Amino acid sequence: MRKGFTLLELLIVIIIIGVLAVVAFVQYNNLSERARTAEAKIALAHIRSAEQFYYERWDTFTNIWNLIVEDLPIATCDSSSFFYYSVTSASAGAFVANATRCTTGSNGKQPNARRSYFVSINQTGETASNISGSVVSPY
Repeated sequence: MRKGFTLLELLIVIIIIGVLAVVAFVQYNNLSERARTAEAKIALAHIRSAEQFYYERWDTFTNIWNLIVEDLPIATCDSSSFFYYSVTSASAGAFVANATRCTTGSNGKQPNARRSYFVSINQTGETASNISGSVVSPY
């Protein structure tokens, strides 16, 4: 009687380990992307606070250029952030602030997203997201 494993048994074990590694890698990427999205939501909360401060003083909301929000990339990606930020639809009664995910080739912090999506917040604090393609869900 021989001791040891057959080639078939070894192949089955290697396949099982490979499948488990792929599942673990996908779950890690999903968790990492959700953490990056949480970081964007925190930055959007800062933008919302700055908008509220501006509204209290000037009785209107404004674009992001007039706000005092430091260390946020505005309008384009830079090497220190996964998102870039903008304020759209700023008027006397409402605004929408967006955090747009940097994608491959846009100079954002690595790793870049394979698909573009954004997270937004409005003057009441409601958040929303728009995920295009089959990117991992940030929620």
